[in-house]
Amino acid sequence: MNLKPGKLMIMTETIKIILVEDEVITSLFLKMKLEQMGFMVVKTLSKGEDAVKAIDETEACLILMDINLAGIIDGIEAMKLIKKKTDLPVIFISGYSDESIIEQIKANNYEFTEDGTLH
Repeated sequence: MNLKPGKLMIMTETIKIILVEDEVITSLFLKMKLEQMGFMVVKTLSKGEDAVKAIDETEACLILMDINLAGIIDGIEAMKLIKKKTDLPVIFISGYSDESIIEQIKANNYEFTEDGTLH
């Protein structure tokens, strides 16, 4: 994709997203909002280990992942395993921003923002 400042970007290909969120209501809301915005949610998962497996099975451009997940591994650990397999971008989404979570993210050289909005 060639992006130039000040130019209107016309998407010719739908951006495919894997959504990893264990709260059902939040997951449904995010999926609905993303699809309204023109994205395609190709897979919705609730466990970190399922997200790691999905990388091999699903064609996606991006992963949106909660930090606190159901299952054996959390979003941060899933991200570490995913990054060993692919350079697919992962964006953390979370309702939690306590200091221990922020430190885990920073310790792994990942970016963090406390915005909490979906525009």
